[in-house]
Amino acid sequence: MLPVIILALQNRRIGPLVLRRFLEYGETDLKRQELELGRSRRRLRVGTLSRSDRLAVHHYFELERRSLHAFNLALRKLEEYLQQPQETSLEQALLQYETGERFRKKRLKSRVKFPPKLSEKMARAA
Repeated sequence: MLPVIILALQNRRIGPLVLRRFLEYGETDLKRQELELGRSRRRLRVGTLSRSDRLAVHHYFELERRSLHAFNLALRKLEEYLQQPQETSLEQALLQYETGERFRKKRLKSRVKFPPKLSEKMARAA
């Protein structure tokens, strides 16, 4: 959704009110996802995992944490644009969004490589 918002801002089709609403929604959504990440991480830690499984799961959660951080930075850049409308803020926001998407893609790739038992535990933890 962020690339659509940025394109609309560049074409002057939306104003500050719509951007402010989008930022509010984005912040609450990111907070919810961070809470879910912490909960699923704790649920999975309760189960006994082998060392290799723990390393794989740690990598998986680290990629998710990095993607959420990149999305948060993108929202901060949009807030910066709201304060001082400069095209560089929009470019940086889009770059951070793309970085977050790359981390999500890597996270999904790593999940596909999980053994079936670990994948089942991950599904239950989520």
